[in-house]
Amino acid sequence: MFRSDTKNKKRIAPNLKYAQMNKIIRLTLLCSYSFSLFSQNEVVQINTIFFHKDVAYLNTEYLNLNKYYE
Repeated sequence: MFRSDTKNKKRIAPNLKYAQMNKIIRLTLLCSYSFSLFSQNEVVQINTIFFHKDVAYLNTEYLNLNKYYE
């Protein structure tokens, strides 16, 4: 349903190792999928945090709901 766009991936916290991120992971696990619904545009912004080789990345995707209502 969602396509990952490599252009939107942003490297965050490059100086922190995975062990240091464990406390942050617990906090962001519940917040890693944040939905912001804008009623005018009916666009959902989805922010996901993922880890690759001890580096945290932030990926932002936009889902246009208008095409599902047409």
